[in-house]
Amino acid sequence: MSLSLEWQMETGARIRAPPTVDRGMVFVAGDDHHIYALDTDTGSVEWEFETNDVVRHSPTVSVDTVYVGSDDETVYALARSDGSVRWTFVADRRITCSPVVDDGTVFFGSTDGHMYALDASDGSEEWVFETKGRVRSAPTVAGNTVYVSSGDHRVYAVHRPTGTPATQGSSTATRVFSPGKDYCPMCGQELQQMASPDFCPGCGYQLG
Repeated sequence: MSLSLEWQMETGARIRAPPTVDRGMVFVAGDDHHIYALDTDTGSVEWEFETNDVVRHSPTVSVDTVYVGSDDETVYALARSDGSVRWTFVADRRITCSPVVDDGTVFFGSTDGHMYALDASDGSEEWVFETKGRVRSAPTVAGNTVYVSSGDHRVYAVHRPTGTPATQGSSTATRVFSPGKDYCPMCGQELQQMASPDFCPGCGYQLG
C-alpha cells in the first residue's frame, strides 16, 4: 500500500506537541503563540487565536470548548466553533502542560508550583493546591483523586472535591502518573509509552 500526503499546513514557528483531533477538526498550537483550528479533510484554517507567548502542549477539547495554557501564564477557554474567548484565568507563572477537563472541572499545573481546579463553564477558581516545586506535567484524574507530580520530587494525591491532600509519596523523578503514557498511578509500573491501554498489566488498575 502506498502512502500519499493529503495536505500540510505551515505555522510561524516550531510545534512542540501533538495536534488534537476532534469531530472533523484538528487543533494545534506552537511557538508562534497561536492556536489553529484546521479542517481534517483539507487542512484549511477554520480559525486561529493568538496568545501572548509560546504554547508548549496540545490543546484540550471538551464538548464545545477548547482549553489551552500558554507561557503568558494564562489558560484560555475558546469556543470550538470560532475561537472566540469564553473566559481566561491568569496563574502566577507559565503553564507548560495541557489542561485536563473532567466532569465540569478544569485541572492544570503551573511552574508557580500550584495545581488549579477551575469551573469549566466560567473559569472561576474552585481550589488551588500548592506543591514545593514547579508543576510541568498534566494532572491525572481517577475517581475522587487528582494525581500530580512536581519538581519537588513528589507525587501528590489530592482530594478532588476539596483540593486537600489525600496521600503523598517521594519520587526519584518528576514524572506525572499519566494513564497510557508513563506510569500506573496505583502500582507505579512503567507503561513503556503504550498507546492508551485500558488497564495496567501489572496490577489490573483501570486506566483512563
